Amino acid sequence: MAVTKKILGTIDGKDIYKFTLKNKNNIEISCLNYGGIITEILTPDRYGNYENIVLSFDDFCDYKVNEAYFGAIIGRVAGRIKDAKFSIDDKEYFLEKNDGENCLHGGINNFSHSIWDVGYEDESTLKFTYFSKDGSCGFPGNIKMEVKYTLTDEDEFVIHYRGEADGKTILNPTSHSYFNLSGNAKNTIYDHLLKISSDNFLEIDEKCIPTGKLIDVKDTPFDFNELKNISDGLNPSYIQNEIVGGGYDHTFILNKHFDNEIMLYDRLSGRGLIVETSAPSVVVYTSNKMKEDFKVNGTLSKKYMGICLETQIEPDAINSNNFSNCVIDKNEVFLSTTKYSFKVMNF
Repeated sequence: MAVTKKILGTIDGKDIYKFTLKNKNNIEISCLNYGGIITEILTPDRYGNYENIVLSFDDFCDYKVNEAYFGAIIGRVAGRIKDAKFSIDDKEYFLEKNDGENCLHGGINNFSHSIWDVGYEDESTLKFTYFSKDGSCGFPGNIKMEVKYTLTDEDEFVIHYRGEADGKTILNPTSHSYFNLSGNAKNTIYDHLLKISSDNFLEIDEKCIPTGKLIDVKDTPFDFNELKNISDGLNPSYIQNEIVGGGYDHTFILNKHFDNEIMLYDRLSGRGLIVETSAPSVVVYTSNKMKEDFKVNGTLSKKYMGICLETQIEPDAINSNNFSNCVIDKNEVFLSTTKYSFKVMNF
């Protein structure tokens, strides 16, 4: 195992570093101290060619805007919070509105757009730490956040989340990498195959807020219990796909944990990705709303350029009685783990 550190320049007068983990099989994962952003995951195709399987900007300074949240740690709360407000113990809190009337991914000055402290736990693990102050983006309580990135010699990339607050608050972090297994974004994800162990997904309204209703995936474009082509749901007439512009921006409730829950595969390259998580759900976003006016991986951005697999508690859980609990008490420790396994497959 090896880990390296390189200074790239500055953002707002603060030094930005790129850290790279490399295992014995030459798989590399690079990330920044800015937002914990994962900029590169280099894995081999069936012919032994190593290429980047996540979307990233060519210029690190572009991450200061990063409206797509490429590769970032998301928080305090992933997803949308309806009307940018919530209540705890009959006290109402008002958040930053950065998605119409809603709060998206924790507000403007959130985990993804902040400088994190980075340390080396060992040659295979980077530890990111961040102190989120009481009132940040409207959220109550001080939070000590810790996120660990571990690359193993078994070609597994593990993300561990740990958060502790000094007062009652809400917490629901995730990672926001856009995967494209073709390598260096040569092709779109249109012909990628996807499998999700899920019998239900969350209905959303026209503002992409979960209504609280669970929909059975059977006989819908949301049934990925068997490996199938993502394109089956990118342009159908099914209303839930139409709402998000032809594709997916939806929460799938996972049936079980740490048992090949999610699989992504690209036939042309042979690259496969298996995702296992302790989180209760995964938000699947197929970049159907991606703007087509910037450079990513050396080429012009386009729809369906990548797929996000955001393992988390259900979005807007604080405003629904039907979802998992995202409230943590004073001194309570939040823990969550997601593992990504890189494979070369033949189907």
